[in-house]
Amino acid sequence: MRKIVLPLAWVALVVLLSLGVSCSEHRNTGVRTAKPNIVFILTDDMRKDDLKYMPKTRSLLQDKGLTFQNAFVSNALCCPSRATIMRGQYAHNTGVWTNENVAGPDAGGQAYRNKGNEKDNVATRLDAAGYRTALIGKYLSGIKNKTFVPPGWDYWFSIWGGGYFGYDANDQGTIRHFGTKASDYRTDVESRKTRTFIGTSVAHGKPFFAYVAPKAPHPPSTPAPRDRHAYDSLKAPRLPSFNERNVSDKPPSIRKLPRLSDAKKAKIDNNAEKRAESLQAVDDLVAGVVGKLARPCP
Repeated sequence: MRKIVLPLAWVALVVLLSLGVSCSEHRNTGVRTAKPNIVFILTDDMRKDDLKYMPKTRSLLQDKGLTFQNAFVSNALCCPSRATIMRGQYAHNTGVWTNENVAGPDAGGQAYRNKGNEKDNVATRLDAAGYRTALIGKYLSGIKNKTFVPPGWDYWFSIWGGGYFGYDANDQGTIRHFGTKASDYRTDVESRKTRTFIGTSVAHGKPFFAYVAPKAPHPPSTPAPRDRHAYDSLKAPRLPSFNERNVSDKPPSIRKLPRLSDAKKAKIDNNAEKRAESLQAVDDLVAGVVGKLARPCP
């Protein structure tokens, strides 16, 4: 098994496991195929140093895998970066320059679709190579047709909406609503869907590619109910730039800002606490996926 951790603005955790046989073959022979399975886990708005709040991920992937010390992004917005991941191209080639909520209804994911990018990307290429493919979680914002399933994806479960509860998902072309029960928590649903896809793929004896994109720790950074007090009273990092007293060397727009009040600092600390707590379910997702890869049969 090869495990790679990529510290990006969106941290990507990539697990490659060269196991693509049927369950009966796996039990009887343990034969491994030449095509590695790929699970690509892409968090949203996560920093590299946030990994310190994810002990399972560090133990399973970071400590045993490969961590890149440097990473570069050509367009650090959500949709352009996700389009680049899908296509392997710069924004000026994908045609996705910005997010839908920044530049209007024909930007973001809709621009990606209008440019025909869904006809040729990592999913269609792997599908043509004999892989079972799945997208589970966040796709691209601004898509108008919510029931459409793009070509190349054998399983499609794309989620939209701003919340971790009370959201909608395109489940293979059917809109499903998830409410406020603990079992509806977004990251946990994504985890269950991913493990089911892995088991089904192995049962079919085919290699698979799972693109798994949780929302956490993106605002509102709602933790799972079980994790609401995991990091009580956590403080945001107090770097030298935090509430800096002397900003005479900064641009005018910074110099005219008031220093942070106690109330604003408390809000910043509360956001840091919620971010760390929301990542606990992602940590569980990673552990569950790695465990399923090690024991893929039902």
